[in-house]
Order: sequence, then C-alpha cells, then structure tokens
Amino acid sequence: MQKTINIPTSPQQIILKSFAGSSLARFLAQTGRQTRRPIVVIVEDTKDAETLADDIGFFAPASAIEILPSFDVKPYYGLSPHRSVVLNHLKILGKLIHDRIDFLIVPKGALFRRVIARSIFEQHVFKLMTGDLIERDDL
Repeated sequence: MQKTINIPTSPQQIILKSFAGSSLARFLAQTGRQTRRPIVVIVEDTKDAETLADDIGFFAPASAIEILPSFDVKPYYGLSPHRSVVLNHLKILGKLIHDRIDFLIVPKGALFRRVIARSIFEQHVFKLMTGDLIERDDL
C-alpha cells in the first residue's frame, strides 16, 4: 500500500521524522519532482549528509545535490576555517542564488556560523572566465 502525502505549494517548513533506510531519500526525490523548488534538509552530521546525498542521487539521478560542509574549526575560537571549506561554501551559495541546486543537505554543524547576506554576496561576486582581462584596481 502506497501512502500519498500532499505537499503544499507555498513556501513552508515541514518537519519529517521516523523514516527508515532510504525511505527519506525516496520521499525527498518525489517531493522535489512535485514542487520543482530547492529543498533544504538538515541532518545530524556529515556522514548522514553523504549517505542521504547518495540515496537521493539514486532516486533522482538528474538532480543537483550539494552538501554544505561544516567548518573545520569551532566558532569563537579565533581561528579561520580551511580555505577549501570557505571556497566550497561560496560555491554553494552562488549555486543557490542562481537556482542551480535541487537539494541542499546541511549537517547541523554547518549551522553554527552566519551566512553572508544574499544582497552583499550578489554585490561582491562576478563571473570571471579563462581569458577574461580585468584591471587590478577593479578587484
């Protein structure tokens, strides 16, 4: 017996619990096909995020799935996160702004730091391609 869940079309928060195995991924893949909007999922840790990303990829192979990585340092310690983690965050934020992510999976550890405001991010980001020339003063 297959149970149908009606997904609201207006932006809302939905809290889901008690999924077993890959059933959450199947539900999310189906929801993504119905809503055609980005879906953000908060999970316990990076391992759970990777597992869920793989499972969603199985049920929705054409979907753009990203995992927002947790910073490798704790907040308020006065240390900067590794450059690759910061660059990955910026890449994912850019994809979100341009609607190129179907599923964003966020380990709860990634929620401990503030995210730059969209308006500020858009003001300071520009597309630069190989071969483009730009004046040093413009940077």
